[in-house]
Amino acid sequence: MMRGKFHEFLIDFFLMFLVSFSFAFMGLTDVGFSPAPLFIIRILVTILLIYSIIFINKKTTVLSLTISMFSLAIWIIYILKTGRAEIVLIKHYRVLIWLYEYIYNDISVNWTYAKVLSILICSSICLGIYLFTKKKWHYLILTLIGSAYFLYLWYLDYLTVPWTMYLFLFSCLLYFFRHRYYKYGKLIEKENIVAFKWFMLWGMLISTIVFIFSYYYSQKHVIQLQWVRNIVDKYTAEPAYYYESDTFSVMSACFGEGDGRLGGNLTPNEILVLKISSPQRVYLKGIMKDTYTGHSWLYKGEPYDSFHKTYVGALECREGIKILSDENVDFEKYFEECDLEVEFQNIITKTIFVPENLIKLETDEHVTDRGDGIFLENAKGKGYRYSVKFYYPKKVQEDFIELIRKSKKGLYKERYNQIIQDRESIDEHSKLLLEQLIEQSEDINEQYLNLPESLPERVRDLAYEITKDKETDYDKVKAIEDYFLTNFHYTYNPGDVPLGRDFVDYFLFDSKEGYCTYYATAMTVLVRSIGLPARYVEGYCLTRDTWKGKNEYWVTNMQAHAWTEVYFEGIGWISFEPTPPYRREFDENYGNQNISDFYRNYYQNLLDRTEETNINNEVRTGSEIKINIRIKALYMLLSIFIILIMILVMNLFKVLLKIRKMIHGDGKESAILIYEEYLKIANLLGYPIKETETPLLYSERVHKIFNDEEITPLFLKARYSPNALNHEEMAVMYNFYKNLIKDTKDKIGKYKFFIWRFILGKI
Repeated sequence: MMRGKFHEFLIDFFLMFLVSFSFAFMGLTDVGFSPAPLFIIRILVTILLIYSIIFINKKTTVLSLTISMFSLAIWIIYILKTGRAEIVLIKHYRVLIWLYEYIYNDISVNWTYAKVLSILICSSICLGIYLFTKKKWHYLILTLIGSAYFLYLWYLDYLTVPWTMYLFLFSCLLYFFRHRYYKYGKLIEKENIVAFKWFMLWGMLISTIVFIFSYYYSQKHVIQLQWVRNIVDKYTAEPAYYYESDTFSVMSACFGEGDGRLGGNLTPNEILVLKISSPQRVYLKGIMKDTYTGHSWLYKGEPYDSFHKTYVGALECREGIKILSDENVDFEKYFEECDLEVEFQNIITKTIFVPENLIKLETDEHVTDRGDGIFLENAKGKGYRYSVKFYYPKKVQEDFIELIRKSKKGLYKERYNQIIQDRESIDEHSKLLLEQLIEQSEDINEQYLNLPESLPERVRDLAYEITKDKETDYDKVKAIEDYFLTNFHYTYNPGDVPLGRDFVDYFLFDSKEGYCTYYATAMTVLVRSIGLPARYVEGYCLTRDTWKGKNEYWVTNMQAHAWTEVYFEGIGWISFEPTPPYRREFDENYGNQNISDFYRNYYQNLLDRTEETNINNEVRTGSEIKINIRIKALYMLLSIFIILIMILVMNLFKVLLKIRKMIHGDGKESAILIYEEYLKIANLLGYPIKETETPLLYSERVHKIFNDEEITPLFLKARYSPNALNHEEMAVMYNFYKNLIKDTKDKIGKYKFFIWRFILGKI
């Protein structure tokens, strides 16, 4: 008997440790304490052993609590008598002050305090898991609560240690076998079929096989739980709508707290805003800026006098390449004509998002090209659709790169002068076209080259230093683009730029960390510093994560982005990506051709360092991101609501199934089930059957309370007689059960009865 109890203790201890470790390690990592696994193991083992001693029985529990309270009272008397009360209070106050500053103001970890808090957190987790295990509550309750916790972290991208979730799910499988044993274990032990330890060993083997198979299968067959996201998006979409401004901006999409100045922390979110049908992963421009002030971007250009200017870019790339190459150039060799469709989701805006080199825009609404973007007269929301045609540049093909390297400032004028000089074969159409292109290029150079006089000279010096060894305009721009691959850190939490400092200067020489608007602004300014027209662009970027198959992309505010466009005569505007994580998307999209070994090595090192730093940053400051409180509360409330609904449905189904078995089961099975339910309810009401009592002795003791005189003999007949109960006898058993349920509800109250039956699943 003692040996069996010892085996049961070891197995339960092992299960409690696994679940506690998965919760504790993930939780402490999430708050930024970065615990060592061995440290957590020692704490959990010690705490679980202490709980095992305290809760051996009621006497040890009362004795332990008495000793603890007595010791606490003596300690309080001691510090009061010795005058140390003020010192103790100050120490506790310092801990609270540090915890507040750590959560809200991003101060460093005090490891002494962190260890104390780690022990307290582990103690709380172990207590909950211990009580759950020893009370033999339904394993599904633990599974649902734990799964909701890990899914919540996963949804907010806080699941920095994914293997803790796998460990938890593995533990849930073991709890399932434990639950099944205790449900049928009495018969198993009595008939001596299998011991508890062997049952659990087989359970562990089966759980391991199931877990390994499921894990590797899930790696190759990813399940898109979009319906979960849709539910969350439905209740959290409102904060993503642009009520403050009816035009798009990265700051408003990512809940930034801005006053028009560049910089500050962002909180990107995964609210679905656009559904896109496109054959390519492209940039979708929302708004373009031409004037850098030193701390913000503005647009000071004139609105277009006619909408046909919107399509000048497509015309220029089609006709301009004839100037860069032969007259009979194959346009499809350098550009691909594509169709794209957009449908608004959780967004309200006037902004029309379009790719570069627009050929045609089809929409039922009236739109205007203001020069900085295309806009609707009235803001549109969910369900609004439009489609576009555009020329997609094959930017990484060697032929395209060689072609664009021929571009230079003044190319159109040079070609125009050649035509004028060659009077014998003058082409009036080509002359007229060149005059238009010359006028456009002059306007672009006038509009997109200006820089503030206050820009520090060292910014211009840096641009020259980066590009001094490059011969073509394209290679100079690529050198600036590649410059950001090293010595810069990508983060959503760079803090504010000090007042009075130039934004680009501070980013390039001091902070060297930021997100897309930092990189795009800096590249635009550097390109202008070497005399090439460039503009700052904001919109959305179709990334790998947004692809849903069959040319369909679901874009969230995580893809709100800023980048740089540079103007090349003969080609038009070309997008460049200085932000490191998005360069990865670019390279994975097009392959690695035309990327030098030097670039590959530097880029891979950057990716490794960026990913590692981002993870460490999240671990170190898990609470530093200022998440919108309303959304976070909704996430939590929605998770709790879903868990409660699942528990209610599960227990309702369990009750209905139980009643069905009572009514439609055979005379033996139904009678035994009803009597077991009777003993369970009697135990909850404080009248458990003793180990030394037979059903008849137990009935003699409690028959005045439960009136079980009739059903006890019927149970014994069903249990030990070869004959099943007849219909009348089963009616007696079932009527007893119905009256028992009704009397129990009257005794404990309808609210407590509801909790016992449909929340805890005890009745």
